[in-house]
Amino acid sequence: MLQRFLLVCLLTLTFAFNAKAQMRDTIDWPGFMERHDMVWHKLPTVHRDAAWFGNGQLGSYLFKDGEKNRIRLWVFSAGVEERRGFEYGMSQYSRARLQIGSFYLTTVGNITGGKWRTSLYDGSLTGVITTDKGTIDITHFVHSDDMVMATKITTSDGEQGASWHFEPDSAEPTRAANAIDEASLKAATDRYKSAVPLRIWQPNPAPYETHDGDIKMSVQPLLAGAENTVAWTEKSLNKNTRVHYATVMQDKSGNRSRQMAKKALSQGVKKDSASYQQWEKVHKNWWNAYYKRSFVTLPDARIENVYWTQVYKQASLTRADRAVIDTAGIWQTPSPWPNNTTNLNTQLSYWLANGSNHIDDIGISLANRLHENTASLVENVRPREWQNDSAFLSHNNGDDFLQPRDIDRRNEWELGNLTWTMHNIWLQYRHTMDDKLLREKIFPLLRRSINFYRHVMTTDDTGTIHLPVTHSPEYGSDKNANYDLSLLKWGAATLIKINALLDLNDPLVPEWQYIAKNLHAFPADESGFKIGEDEPFRNAHRHYSHLLMVYPLYTFNIEQEGARALIEKSIETYERVNLKAYHETKQWGVFAGYTHTGLSSLNAAIGNGDEALRHLKGFVDYPLVHPNSLYSESGPVIETPLSAAQNVLDMLIQSWGDKVRVFPAVPDAWADIAFANLRTEGAFLVSAKRSGGKTDFITVESLAGVPLSLKTDMQGPLYAHLASGEVVPIKMVSEGLYDIALKKGEIVTISHSKSLKIHTIEPIQHPDDAQHWYGLKE
Repeated sequence: MLQRFLLVCLLTLTFAFNAKAQMRDTIDWPGFMERHDMVWHKLPTVHRDAAWFGNGQLGSYLFKDGEKNRIRLWVFSAGVEERRGFEYGMSQYSRARLQIGSFYLTTVGNITGGKWRTSLYDGSLTGVITTDKGTIDITHFVHSDDMVMATKITTSDGEQGASWHFEPDSAEPTRAANAIDEASLKAATDRYKSAVPLRIWQPNPAPYETHDGDIKMSVQPLLAGAENTVAWTEKSLNKNTRVHYATVMQDKSGNRSRQMAKKALSQGVKKDSASYQQWEKVHKNWWNAYYKRSFVTLPDARIENVYWTQVYKQASLTRADRAVIDTAGIWQTPSPWPNNTTNLNTQLSYWLANGSNHIDDIGISLANRLHENTASLVENVRPREWQNDSAFLSHNNGDDFLQPRDIDRRNEWELGNLTWTMHNIWLQYRHTMDDKLLREKIFPLLRRSINFYRHVMTTDDTGTIHLPVTHSPEYGSDKNANYDLSLLKWGAATLIKINALLDLNDPLVPEWQYIAKNLHAFPADESGFKIGEDEPFRNAHRHYSHLLMVYPLYTFNIEQEGARALIEKSIETYERVNLKAYHETKQWGVFAGYTHTGLSSLNAAIGNGDEALRHLKGFVDYPLVHPNSLYSESGPVIETPLSAAQNVLDMLIQSWGDKVRVFPAVPDAWADIAFANLRTEGAFLVSAKRSGGKTDFITVESLAGVPLSLKTDMQGPLYAHLASGEVVPIKMVSEGLYDIALKKGEIVTISHSKSLKIHTIEPIQHPDDAQHWYGLKE
């Protein structure tokens, strides 16, 4: 017994003084994540209530067909899109994401009910379907590794005859006003004023079914030469249990999609129960490990649920080597936006990956896809003579980012989209301090995006740099528009930093320095920041593109003398004007869900946690948020719920301006909070706990050896301990701001304790009836 006691003590000490020595978590991960599961006490009957799944490329919806007595499995793939030339229209037509089709499970009896649960922790659905002839137990998931979705059913004897079949959707763009006849051709020509003469749309050929052994296929040829294939097969595991496997593949340049689909299925199909269970376990293991990279628990059960649902969502939408997150995400139901939208939607979709510590497995997909498609970004430049040094990203584009500037002339003077997107990649660098990312995937494209501005800017007699009339997204046009000024100023300053960091000795440094110093000031008046030089903020404008210098760029921030009053006035005006129009019109177009999430982050940027929470709750209660957590306007849009999770992070931790701020904008209602391994700029993993409105401790792990400047509300004296118990020098720079020297790999805990103390991170407990916010209740 003594030996066992000593062994337990030794193991405890080993755990306590390992790399995470100063902090211990007591998280029951399956139990914690279970409280965020989506629960359907009744079967969803429309797609906006459906259970949804994805692996960053392949996706699905599962729900009861509301018109017919059957279960619908709607399938999606981020890789299936039109591949036509721009003579058929801008990317929303010529590069449109295409509908694929659905599998239908027809039951023997009439469906009378059922209950389902989506386990976020396992990335899968389990449940039961009841009919007047018996029951069907169902499990469904889109495999985390393989491009295969699986639906396992176990039937009672009365439902053994339940059967699957596939029905293809029309492979035509779902955006209205397509040029399908002479009248609509003229309307499209007048609207878009494309440099490429438009043609009347020619429909794609009809799909056809074929088979390869026991693999059935629905093949969709495309007029442009590409081909899509849906392939499926079914395997029995025992008398009453069988698994339906399906995949979707596109060959973008030929007719190999059938072979591609067969190969994908061969990697997933299992012919016996043991191999199926092992394959399913691989899928679940990926999801189980994914969540453990960071942790957040809040006193508000509903907001905590929102946060973790978005963490699940981002890994359903993309992976490092898979699709970029487009406007609808994987689940492209009929929509006017079957494309990427890069003047807000793309940018908001990727912020969450940084703080939640998922850059390398999730967020980096944006940098990877941009880098792979640099040629498209160069080809987009008009006039063509600027292509030797510039790049351009249109308002809308396909998965290759191709759409030349003169294809949709409504937005040809919307110049800042590539620079704003590069800010997302810059944030990924700042959260990793990865010089290779900086050198190979950031500097070349950021340089080209700023060069485009250099071609259009002018300098007056005083030396001040001006921009011509450009387009502020979704508002209007003006000279010296704040959207472009803020991005140009940030871009020039950032290029100067990169040049110094990488010792590049770039010949354009003097020009960047001149731009940063002499660019026209951000236009403002008594109501706050204007749209541009001659256009005050006076009309409803759901984008906050004129306020980018405040958030997310932070180039105009509350630490600058006299800035707070102007920022507060700008935020107040932005809310007041939009809210007035919303109350008058009841239209989402003037106060969208992301207007709420934008206001939340803007308020968090100035430390106003109560207002940040008020607007976050405004999004949660927004009428266009569906019971399954997805969000739609005229069609599905994915960025808004993801940006709501970023609201949470902005309240808990900020790291702009080379300072790590812990609990910078916590609302008064959140007296108790805990988080672990949230990632910040400087490549720090930060954990902290707040009890009774006061910060208990902060633990910081340095992944890159960058000096730590920490801002906290903790009152001194404070002590900083390494895992060894060694006290690290801590220098108070100003009230609440401390400098701590950390080497790469070192972990320090800051608290009031004079000696090393083991701190605990654990979930905040919530009542049962405050859990499972999403799904359908009785």
